[in-house]
Amino acid sequence: MEFVDGLNLRQLLQTRKFTPEEALAIVPSLCDALQFAHDHGIVHRDIKPENILLDRTGRVKVADFGIAKMLGAGNGGATTGEAAAPASATQSTLGTPGYSAPEQKTDPQRVDSRADIYSLGVVFYELLTGELPGKPLQPPSKKVQIDVRLDEVVLRALEQKPELRYQQASVLKTQIETIASTPPPNVAPTAASAAGVPPVAMEPQNQSFPEPSLIKENSRFSRTAIAGAGWMAFFLIVPLLLFWKWGLMQGTPVASSPGEPSGPAWWQVALRLLILMVMFLCVTAPFGA
Repeated sequence: MEFVDGLNLRQLLQTRKFTPEEALAIVPSLCDALQFAHDHGIVHRDIKPENILLDRTGRVKVADFGIAKMLGAGNGGATTGEAAAPASATQSTLGTPGYSAPEQKTDPQRVDSRADIYSLGVVFYELLTGELPGKPLQPPSKKVQIDVRLDEVVLRALEQKPELRYQQASVLKTQIETIASTPPPNVAPTAASAAGVPPVAMEPQNQSFPEPSLIKENSRFSRTAIAGAGWMAFFLIVPLLLFWKWGLMQGTPVASSPGEPSGPAWWQVALRLLILMVMFLCVTAPFGA
């Protein structure tokens, strides 16, 4: 496959929790990708954060069609078609527990595009709440503060029976975009929404994700981390050198056996080391922090 310069969704979820606005910026693109595959008679059957890539320009790509299924000719919609894979396919075609649709467990060779819509609903739920749907299934608004209109969208995508779900990913996309572009009931539109400003999307850390810069450099060491490590080394090495010169070499002689050199008492050594460490901690802590 092509090289995608970015991260997968799982890696981004591990950096921080997404906001509802960020989820609403990602899921419509996923709907477009799935609808394109479904229109060409392909069911992915393993939609999960690990298989969703986001490149540096903010584009969303669906990857890993390793257990995808080809529907019968002309059957790219929601109706069930015969699988191109042999009937003796192994259990690996079941997808990933927690994300696969119920019918993938009972009859994996006869699933259709609605199984992908269920998996997309799980990903959507995880983006909104930070966790997978539980049993019993609770609406996302019961876990986080979001527009309650999203509950209906997510719960419909997660229907156990395929005929009760969205039948096309494009319909799910339309519902999400309608909610994102209109204020909740009884809430006056803000100046930004009235002007048609798109919602803030995501960046891996704590800044907004304008579309051109979704992924930042994640392979370089932070300059702040390098500076902090340098100060830490300074804080550890310099006191030890001074301690060797001052803490051990000077002090009030104590009684010793004949023929042995005199030196400071043990409590003097410990006290001097403590004083040196505290002094350098006070000086270097602001820089290290």
